[in-house]
Amino acid sequence: MPELHPLRKRSSTTVHSSLAGPKNLSVLTLIALSAFVLPAQAQEGWPWQNEPRYDRQRAPAERPTVPDYDTPYMKPTGTEPPNSGWQAPAETQRGPSQRPPASYQEGPAFRPPVTVESSDLAPVMAGDGSGLPYELWNGLDSATFEKLLADIEIPPRSNALHGLWRRLMTAEIRATGAGDGERFEAIRLEALYRSGLTADMQRLMQSSATSTPSPAISVLLARAAIADGNDDEACSQTQGFLRDLGRMPRMLAGEAVMISGYCVTRSGNSSAAGVAAGFAREQGVEEGAGLAALDAIAHGGKPKLKSGHPVSLIDYKLLAKAGYTDISGLLPGASPALLVALTRDPQASSDVHLSAGEAAARLNAITAEELSAIYRRAAMSAATTAQATPQAAGGGFGSQNPHVAAGTPAYRAILFLQAETEQTPFRKVRAIRTYLDEARRANLYIPALQTMGPAVQSMRPVPEISWFSETAIEVLLASNEPQVARSWLNLSDPADPRAAGQLNHWRALIDISDVNGARHGQSLAALEHLALRGVFVPDQLHRIATVLDALDYQIPIPLWEAASRTPQPSTGHLPETGVLSRLQNAAKAKEFGRTVLLTMNALGPKGAEGAHMIALGDAIRALKSAGLEAEARRLGFEALFPAWPRQVSG
Repeated sequence: MPELHPLRKRSSTTVHSSLAGPKNLSVLTLIALSAFVLPAQAQEGWPWQNEPRYDRQRAPAERPTVPDYDTPYMKPTGTEPPNSGWQAPAETQRGPSQRPPASYQEGPAFRPPVTVESSDLAPVMAGDGSGLPYELWNGLDSATFEKLLADIEIPPRSNALHGLWRRLMTAEIRATGAGDGERFEAIRLEALYRSGLTADMQRLMQSSATSTPSPAISVLLARAAIADGNDDEACSQTQGFLRDLGRMPRMLAGEAVMISGYCVTRSGNSSAAGVAAGFAREQGVEEGAGLAALDAIAHGGKPKLKSGHPVSLIDYKLLAKAGYTDISGLLPGASPALLVALTRDPQASSDVHLSAGEAAARLNAITAEELSAIYRRAAMSAATTAQATPQAAGGGFGSQNPHVAAGTPAYRAILFLQAETEQTPFRKVRAIRTYLDEARRANLYIPALQTMGPAVQSMRPVPEISWFSETAIEVLLASNEPQVARSWLNLSDPADPRAAGQLNHWRALIDISDVNGARHGQSLAALEHLALRGVFVPDQLHRIATVLDALDYQIPIPLWEAASRTPQPSTGHLPETGVLSRLQNAAKAKEFGRTVLLTMNALGPKGAEGAHMIALGDAIRALKSAGLEAEARRLGFEALFPAWPRQVSG
């Protein structure tokens, strides 16, 4: 056995001679520094590891430590006491465990703040039931408002924009411009009057009535009373505004003089009528039906009018005082307000009510419900007095009737009532189809589709009337009921989207119309099929691509390629330079009032159907960007619906 030598105890103050020289000062420095570091490191291990460290930041209690599930348990590292009985857990025999669910993963200790633009925030909605934001008139003062109204055609021909326009004009939200409110409200009331929305105008005026209205508001009150048939109340307002004509806009001052002229003619003062005519000319009133009527009253003659000359509600009242009786001849040039007034005039005949109602419906001056009421009233009156109903001929409708001529408003009214009241499904669907065909020939197809909305919604899709599915889909889409339209489509269409001769292409139009659709863009396969077959003309292909792109759809490649083979159409309304850029800026700034008015300007007088491709796409994008996606989708529907492929049969 080797000899063991006792260990020699070294003094802690003894330094080896090799470390004493100046060359080794750096080594000594490191040793000295380690004297301070090593104790700190030692305290990290046993037995100090369970001692609390109050100067150390604790981890949040709600963030448990997540084990590394992908790393198996390790073997002993040699630091365990021998024969300690340690062994790997049984789980290591099965390999690593699965990673925990994502909800359990530990996130970063600090998340940087996310930048949010004010334009990305949802607007605060008004509490007036309009569904519009509280800051509705941001970016608009009275001068800008008046300029924008002068550049657009009102009421808008687009049903989507008309609904938005009506909500905008009737919202009980005041403009916030300092010292601008009364003039702003007067302009808004004037716009309602020009749109034929006289009932809405009266409701808005009643909600904001003051004890001492301004001269401009007094003129509007008088005009609203005349539209309502309350001439006495209208004439009582004249003393309130005749002394202040200089404070009114020139056009409104001329209107005030014409109202006062009508009031003096009611008393039979013919000489005053001549004075009023001269005063009106001084105020800049253009030669027209109203001045011709005042001159005729003053000189005791009959007014002479040119066919199609513009006629306002006040003009009509003056013409009636002058003895003019050819009311039907006034309809081609009648203003929306006059058309609406004629539908309610108790002195007018049923034929005038019908003709004025249809003309107002073409201009969007009345709703489908109002047109239905006019048809219903006239048809019931005709059935009562002449027992006139369309007679069935071989199971069909529309044959000549001895009392009512085919193709007239009275005939359409009777067809409407027949379609509305028929209870047998087979006869009802044929009556609806006959009424719609008659309305199409009279340029009333969209209003007629909307009048049939309640009738079709009350029916159940059954196989016996499956041929009617396409007509039902048209009615329901025009009535903004895309979900109900799907039920009729599912009745007749197989699951195969490539099946020829079916209605599957209507799924795409339903998808475009439906703001609540859960899977937008999943119904475009049929459009690819039709595009490859050459069903769509180039203009329609470009319209489809424009609408889909504006609504952020992924356009199918075959459809895109088919559209790109022909140049983009250059026809349609394109606004003046600067309008489209202002539209995009207004939408981004969430200036809702300006966005709606500029959209109407961009689309032009014929709406989405007659707009240039560039204007159509920008208008849809602007409404969608402003948070008005439902209206944006309705615009897309209106742009495509008139030329959509149809295969009506039955």
